[in-house]
Amino acid sequence: MARSGAALARAGRILEAIEILHAAIRRAPEFAEAHNNLAGHYLALGDYDASERHYRLACHYQPDFHQAFSNLLILGLYTGSLRSEALAGFRAWAQRSASLTPISAPKRPYQKGKPIRIGYLSADYHSRNPVPKFVVPLLRGHDRRRFVVFGYSNVGRPDDVTAKVKGWCDAWREIHGRSDEEAAATIRRDEIDILVDLSGHWSGNRLGVFLRRPAPLQISYLGYPGATSLPQIDCRISDEWADPHPSREAGLVCLPCSYFCFEPPADAPAPAEEPPQSRCGWFTFGSFNYRPKITPQVAAAWAAILRAVPGSRLLLHRHDMDAADVRRSLLDQFSVYRVESTRIVFENGRASMKDHLELYKKVDLALDPFPYNGATTTCEALFMGTPVLTCAGTTHASRIGASLLSAVGLGALITRSVEAYVQAAILLAERKEAIWEARNGLRAKMGQSTVLQHSRFLAAFEAALEETWRQSAGERDGHDDAIIGLK
Repeated sequence: MARSGAALARAGRILEAIEILHAAIRRAPEFAEAHNNLAGHYLALGDYDASERHYRLACHYQPDFHQAFSNLLILGLYTGSLRSEALAGFRAWAQRSASLTPISAPKRPYQKGKPIRIGYLSADYHSRNPVPKFVVPLLRGHDRRRFVVFGYSNVGRPDDVTAKVKGWCDAWREIHGRSDEEAAATIRRDEIDILVDLSGHWSGNRLGVFLRRPAPLQISYLGYPGATSLPQIDCRISDEWADPHPSREAGLVCLPCSYFCFEPPADAPAPAEEPPQSRCGWFTFGSFNYRPKITPQVAAAWAAILRAVPGSRLLLHRHDMDAADVRRSLLDQFSVYRVESTRIVFENGRASMKDHLELYKKVDLALDPFPYNGATTTCEALFMGTPVLTCAGTTHASRIGASLLSAVGLGALITRSVEAYVQAAILLAERKEAIWEARNGLRAKMGQSTVLQHSRFLAAFEAALEETWRQSAGERDGHDDAIIGLK
């Protein structure tokens, strides 16, 4: 029955899926998988309280269900809360699991001039996830004199993007369907020096592999916006904008540039030649972000902006918003803040990539959600010449926008409170010359940054990897070096 609910949800019939899962839980209250799936459906509709309740029940009824703990942590990214309680449960799972499989890390010395064997593990090497847009330039650009690149794929349904990622690896290992013990044994046999996790707590993650310590240095990067808090992951790669002092955690490796390196589609259309407002007669705000990022707090801020800018529209576009139930949940959310449904515009979320990028030409100003900012959406908007306004907070997830906007020289579009965010959006809508100035030459500005200048990014990234590997090896050899944030 849980599977039939999932099929209905994939078809966009989320309320029906919720009814089926509730029926299953009435018959079997301790059915942890049903609670976990139900929580995900409630999250898709923006019911964060119900989502939290059922994730907690899934964790309660099945304490070894580590994905349920991960999902609870992800929920906290959207709401800006829950982290300490969810972490306690996740760490308890990790401690129990580690006690059952006590494994020490392989010991390999750092040898100057010897190529580092680096493995990238992810469940997201496919076209349904944006991670490849950031990973491909990295894998392709690695200096093969200094690095040997291994790809570890936990993809259940490989596609052409999987093949593209595979083509840029020196060696490729399929670990989907294999146990954590088997996958860890494979990585050990490959004698990997640095194992990089690209999934964090997202669905399909293999944190259980990292728990078994198959590599002497284990790093978290890119896929998850924050620390996984798995003790066996030694450090996390970020930058000074996303993780400024004093929020720095132990083992944080900060790049001197944004930690994002983006690859836009080769056939991306040119940016708009004139502001959308001049064509349609009204100002259009936009967000192409995942629906759970539009919390009541975000909706309240966006509604205040719309009410203050007469005739303005909010364009929403994302494949999960094609479902009628999801659209209704959003319209109901905005109606609470006195915004008419006619001012919320939905576009087809199943558009081709080229058509998807064309839609940015309809947006005068993209609004970054908070406290969980966009990443791919911000890169795409900037590349298409659409300025993005962000509200920077204190967590990594709430400072992704600050990292990207700082990298391209748009620090003026970074606000530091919801009130300032709302006022900035209103001011930009009122000042046509200011918004056009922000749009003018934006793709060129982005092209001058390390976000698109892959060789410059790789120089910083590889230097950080080599130094962290050297220090890690020194630490294992009893030296005084420690893994530090690199400035």
